[in-house]
Amino acid sequence: MTGTALLLASITNVPSMLAAAFILRKWGHERTMLLAAGAYMLRWGIQWLWPTPEVMIGVQVLHGLSFGFFYIAAVEYVASVTGREMQATGQSLFNMVFAGLGGIVGNMLNGYLLDSGGPSLMYLACTISAALGSVILYIVSRQAKEQRRAYSLE
Repeated sequence: MTGTALLLASITNVPSMLAAAFILRKWGHERTMLLAAGAYMLRWGIQWLWPTPEVMIGVQVLHGLSFGFFYIAAVEYVASVTGREMQATGQSLFNMVFAGLGGIVGNMLNGYLLDSGGPSLMYLACTISAALGSVILYIVSRQAKEQRRAYSLE
């Protein structure tokens, strides 16, 4: 069942990443990342509330929406805020933090939570973490909108 869940999660990345370009043009970077954060929160929350194998497999459909949308929007965002001469550096730093440091810290923390409190505690912590990320992205989105409005008035 784990293999099926991982297969489903991977397969959903492809259409989500393709759709991300359309969503980015329509909604912008911040709102697309906010949508992805909401999908992360929903995904982890469902796993926390209904930890059955069937639900765990089905909820992997949200993986594409959460990871696929977030990754494409974040890469595009980094490209838009770094100058041409800093593109490679910006993308490298993003991936070091997102995939490297984030993966190491997240996996270590989830391993500890799984050992000490079981899957329920781990999924609850992931839900709370995604909710905090959503709040931060909402604040960033609002600030970016206000800055764009201020620049357009000048």
